[in-house]
Amino acid sequence: MASVTHWGYLLAAFSCLCFMGFGDNMRGPLFPAILADLGLNDAQGGLMFAATSAGAMGGGLFYRGLVRQISTLRTVQLGLFLAALGLWGTTIARDLSGLLIASFVFGIACGGLALSQNLMVEEGSRPARRRQWLSGLHSVYGLASLVAPLVVNALANRGAGWRTSLQLAAALLLGLTILLTWVKPLPPRSPKSAQRPPKPPGLRGRQWAISLMVSFAVTAELIISTRLVQLLQREGFPAHQAGWALSAFFVCLFAGRFGCSLWRVRLSSRALILASGV
Repeated sequence: MASVTHWGYLLAAFSCLCFMGFGDNMRGPLFPAILADLGLNDAQGGLMFAATSAGAMGGGLFYRGLVRQISTLRTVQLGLFLAALGLWGTTIARDLSGLLIASFVFGIACGGLALSQNLMVEEGSRPARRRQWLSGLHSVYGLASLVAPLVVNALANRGAGWRTSLQLAAALLLGLTILLTWVKPLPPRSPKSAQRPPKPPGLRGRQWAISLMVSFAVTAELIISTRLVQLLQREGFPAHQAGWALSAFFVCLFAGRFGCSLWRVRLSSRALILASGV
């Protein structure tokens, strides 16, 4: 727990999620072009996102032990490098197998960074402001999600293909990996004591219920962000209009997250999750 604010850690966490969200959300509007170029159908293309999700689960489990061995900052750098590698691998894929391998590597990075970024905010912020910093962190992802379709449209108008767009995102992630070398790392997190206080009765059931609700919310966001452009194009909308529709969704997503970072909501996290679900 930080007694002072470590601005280097906070800036690194925000930059990481911004660039990561940018690269991740470029794949949705580029999805129809990827299918057409590689000659894949919808079911085969959907495996790309399934491979990413499988990698994210494995990456999250792997990073839980890794953050106790090396500093959180170094785990973030490792995740950024893997994300750049996964996106670059996607651009050189020539068949379904290559696409799935690259997506899996990218997913490992996503899962690891999802844990490390939050830990960096926890280690770099004071307890009184931590909740607002975390809200601000995730509002940055909403901002990156908003910018990504706009950049894809701008690049497409200049004749750039989907491979060029993802190569740009990979280059940004790799550049940030190098820049974070100049941030001074804090000591690795010490392992928690083996003796843990007993959990209140019924706590595990409530945790599972909240986890299930959050999972549905994440699934809904993933479906909209990856399939909305494809659906609208099949309904006859031009590619740039489909991209604008996805941007409108991310405007609302960003507004909700950014609002929680500006105003201190006097509700518990559980109450906020339940209200959002309704």
